[in-house]
Amino acid sequence: MLHGFGFDIQLDKPDNYERNFKVFEIHHEIRKVLSSSNQEQLEEKFSAFIEEKWYNAHNEFGWYNSHLKTGYYGYWAFEIGALTCILNIDDISYRNNEYYPKDLVDHYRSMY
Repeated sequence: MLHGFGFDIQLDKPDNYERNFKVFEIHHEIRKVLSSSNQEQLEEKFSAFIEEKWYNAHNEFGWYNSHLKTGYYGYWAFEIGALTCILNIDDISYRNNEYYPKDLVDHYRSMY
C-alpha cells in the first residue's frame, strides 16, 4: 500500500499499477511503435508518435502545461531519445521536434 500525498494506492497487482499510473498507457503506445519490423518503419512511427501523441499523452501529469507557469524547464521525450540510441534509429525525421532531446542523443552518439 502506498500512503501519502492525499491518496492510498494498493500496488500488489499489475492492473493496479496501470489503473493508478497513466505512464503505463504511454508505454503501451511506445510498445506499439516498437512492434515495427524494420528501422525505416521505426523511424516513421517514432516521428508520428512524438509529433502527434507524446505531449497530449501526458495530460494528467503534474508538469503538463507547465509552460504556462513560472519555473518551466522544457518538455523532454527522454524515452524516445533513449530508444533512438539503443535501437540506433536514424532520427532525421523527428530530431527537430521540440520535445526530442537531440543534444543528449548527439552527445551519446559522439561517445560511441
